[in-house]
Amino acid sequence: MTPWTDERLVTLLTDTFAAHESVADPAVAQRIAVTAAPRRRWPLTVAVAAAVVLVSGLTVYAVRATEPPPAPSPAPAIPLPVVPVPIAEGRNRSLADAEARHVLADIPVPPGSTRSGSAPTRELRRLGAYNGPVDRSLTRTAWWVVPLSYTDLVAWYDAHSPADVASTFAPDASSPAPHATLDWEASTPSEAYSQPAAAVSYIRRGPHITAIRTDATLAARYDRTAETLAPGTVTSIDITKSAIDGEPRPPSSDATVTDPTRLTSIVSTFNDLPGAVANAEPGGCGSPVGIVYVYAVTFRWPGHTLAVDAGAELCGIGRGLTLDGTELTPTLENSEALDQLLDEAVG
Repeated sequence: MTPWTDERLVTLLTDTFAAHESVADPAVAQRIAVTAAPRRRWPLTVAVAAAVVLVSGLTVYAVRATEPPPAPSPAPAIPLPVVPVPIAEGRNRSLADAEARHVLADIPVPPGSTRSGSAPTRELRRLGAYNGPVDRSLTRTAWWVVPLSYTDLVAWYDAHSPADVASTFAPDASSPAPHATLDWEASTPSEAYSQPAAAVSYIRRGPHITAIRTDATLAARYDRTAETLAPGTVTSIDITKSAIDGEPRPPSSDATVTDPTRLTSIVSTFNDLPGAVANAEPGGCGSPVGIVYVYAVTFRWPGHTLAVDAGAELCGIGRGLTLDGTELTPTLENSEALDQLLDEAVG
């Protein structure tokens, strides 16, 4: 070990003084050096440098001691579920009725047509188009007598409407049938009702006279009233996943979700589902191709449960609701987005 000599010590303290001069008060350091009166007679500069080390060390310590401790990092905020404003019962039907009247008023008729208060011919009552979900109690109809032959009538609608007039031709026919129906989508669908459609049915009454009926068709959706929504206070969700492939359902897979982030996603997506169409004539429900999975869900919060079934057997159409053991009238549409979240939760 190399012994410390006066020369080495002077060099070390002089270098230290130079390094710490910016953080120490030289006057204070000099007073400390003079007062200390070291046993060995080192130059005053060396003593001052030693005092600088002491003063600068105390300065750094004091600064560090008075600095406030770093604030803890805040925990990431968990987003709250989206709970929409409940819809008043009957609102969707009111909107659907207004839209049906609007669609009927917008169906074009040829110039010179005369509106009739009832069906000009009995046969015309049997004509009409009911494509897609239709609530006949919301269908709005008008009757007309048109001063055109039925072939000219079809040509007029070909030029003045989005209708596909090919529907009026029998297979291999070169001219339209003497009675038929034209129809088209009339406006964009809504969360309140199904796709509105316009229809024009006609029947020949003479060489240059044709009777027509115009129809506006749609169906209202069930209202998402308060009892059909999951609240933001849901604490757990039970999920049952089942497979349907035309055969009896195999044993299901179950899961219970309590993770706050996943609860938020599922509750928000469920609350975004539109109501199923109400009072519509039932459609067909065939077997799916391949294996299709459906999901039954039960939302739980203090004092309440809302059970959502998997939908109709074989096709999973519609989702029934049961609140605290009482079956509700409204049903909901299916949702691929919700099914994906439920599938991820089951794993």
